[in-house]
Amino acid sequence: MSIDAVRAFKLMTHEEITLIGGELRRLLGLTELQTVGLVATATGMAGALWQMATPGPRLREPYESGPRLGHAAVEVEPRPCRVLTAFLAGLGAQPAAAPGDTP
Repeated sequence: MSIDAVRAFKLMTHEEITLIGGELRRLLGLTELQTVGLVATATGMAGALWQMATPGPRLREPYESGPRLGHAAVEVEPRPCRVLTAFLAGLGAQPAAAPGDTP
């Protein structure tokens, strides 16, 4: 992979994270630092969980062969939802009022 391709990917990713961060701050009242922490937690966890959820055929066999190793194969969606919900609860994040809502 060329340095130019890496640079282009990183710049595009940065732009997308900036947009996502802006929406998270608007909707949940997060600070920029909290938003960075949330996005970093989500992306790091997604990468790790995806690897655990999609083992190759040789690794899948022992996971499926008995209950003692079954915990190693994870479902990707529920776990990050629980972890990110707990992360936001720990921050005390509250959804921002929608336009037209009265307090």
